[in-house]
Amino acid sequence: MTTTLKAPTERTNIKTSSVLHKTTTAVIALYLRISVDDDNYDTSDSIINQQDLLTAYVANDSVLSAGDVLIFADDGWSGTNFERPQVKTLLDMVRRGKVQTIIVKDLSRWGRNYPEVSQYIDQIFPFLGVRFISVNDRYDSNNHKGQTAPMDVAFSSLVHDIYSKELSFKIKQSHNAKAKKGEYVVGSVPYGFIRPKSRDNRLVIDEVVATVIRRIFDMASQGMQNGKIASILNSEGIDSPLEHRRNTGRSTLAIHPKAGCSYWDSPAIYRILYDERYTGTLVCFKSKKISQNATNSKEGAKRAIKLPKEEWVRVPDALPAIISTELFETVKASRRKYRRNNPSHNNNLQPCSPFTGKVVCGHCNKKLSLSQTSNPFFRCLYAKQNTGLECHSGKVRVHVLEEVLLATIKLEVQKILGLQDRQQEQKLQSQASSEKDTAINSLAILTNSMCL
Repeated sequence: MTTTLKAPTERTNIKTSSVLHKTTTAVIALYLRISVDDDNYDTSDSIINQQDLLTAYVANDSVLSAGDVLIFADDGWSGTNFERPQVKTLLDMVRRGKVQTIIVKDLSRWGRNYPEVSQYIDQIFPFLGVRFISVNDRYDSNNHKGQTAPMDVAFSSLVHDIYSKELSFKIKQSHNAKAKKGEYVVGSVPYGFIRPKSRDNRLVIDEVVATVIRRIFDMASQGMQNGKIASILNSEGIDSPLEHRRNTGRSTLAIHPKAGCSYWDSPAIYRILYDERYTGTLVCFKSKKISQNATNSKEGAKRAIKLPKEEWVRVPDALPAIISTELFETVKASRRKYRRNNPSHNNNLQPCSPFTGKVVCGHCNKKLSLSQTSNPFFRCLYAKQNTGLECHSGKVRVHVLEEVLLATIKLEVQKILGLQDRQQEQKLQSQASSEKDTAINSLAILTNSMCL
């Protein structure tokens, strides 16, 4: 029996199954992978070819063909690390002793990170008793029990690692060159634009939401603040950027469990008002990913860091303009003036409270915002934005939080001291009881001696 599992994708026709959760015996796992950078990405022929090759390999082996087979497919995932949905599922089954054999087309399908791939082949899989087969590399761990992988296999894995790094560098250089020519090649398409079916890396205006963007800038130019703008849009039932992406099939992110949909908020308005792309200027490569191998993070994990503006790629007139540059600059200037004239919006006036980032709203689960006034307080920014979550609109004073926290600490200390007192009392009672028993036993012995 063959069962296929895969990571969510719109490009393959491999069917998923829930049989995995019902499997109680060891299985043979066929692992398939293709990266977004591979040549056959658009048709996913490589995934199909891998599946055909591995299923034929199993069918021609009398031992393997007698077992249950599961197919794990990571379609469109890089092999430079193991942060892939289906490889995680597979490795979880391996740890639980559910997998007897893993088969891949070649070592590059399992991974392109030489140290990690070698660790799995030479240490982890032998320790867990898992047989590993790489068909095109003619490697079968059963033929090398008690030994490390042969030199040709290790060299092949190293070549895949070097090739991946070189390919990644070339792709980044290519994307950078295309971006400088005004092509949109990075990230998802921003709210207000759509990518035409021609897929020529040129964006066009999404007229359905362009009117919403223009209206947001108009309201902001009249001095209306972000929260008020968000409240108006929510009250009119206008889809937020995430909701629009979901309704157009461009996002599968989970909706808010209480609201039933995503909603407009101050940060969403802020992002639109400070997005220079709406003036027609392409802005990209504002951040880059760096490896965290030198930290305590998982091997191969990466994190994004912001780059200084001097390193951004900016190409004027590369996108169709939704608003004028003059309106964009006017709104930015008015926002800067408002922040200067409102101390509560200047985060540099006072240090942050120890409670910052730790106090959340019980309705929307968002972190409460600190207002830096003479009597500072926390509040939920979404209380007046018509989100439908019934957030509390009151103020939570910092000094009240401090009093509550201090009272709670005192109560806990009293509990600990009370417990210690009870333990000490029990210890003294036990000691007294022991001494009493000893005295009684001594008296009994003395009495018996006198009788004799």
